[in-house]
Amino acid sequence: MHRYILVTDEAQFNSDGVDNTHNSHVWADENPHATVESNFQLCFSANVWCAVLDDQLIDPFILEGRLTGEAYLRFVQEELPRLLEDVPLNKRGRMYFQHDGVPPHFSREVRNFLNYRFPGR
Repeated sequence: MHRYILVTDEAQFNSDGVDNTHNSHVWADENPHATVESNFQLCFSANVWCAVLDDQLIDPFILEGRLTGEAYLRFVQEELPRLLEDVPLNKRGRMYFQHDGVPPHFSREVRNFLNYRFPGR
């Protein structure tokens, strides 16, 4: 079954490097409530989506703007089918689409579309 699971994720890249704030922690003996100030309006950033299916890397895709439920739904409906064109049809027909529960992935519109498009999966 693992050959048919499309494992996906996104990462945000900015002019300062990779910014994964949900995995960032501040450890300090002197000030345990320390914060890191940053001005995101002044730096370039892009969300990059990528996936793996069995032994195949699916082309990375740059998601424009903020990652919202609406933007992710548009990606799943319009861009993902194009990105999967090189995947053999027999794999696409049996594929499970795995993504995490981040709010844009779990929006009602995205869940409704995926449940309709991939019933039971």
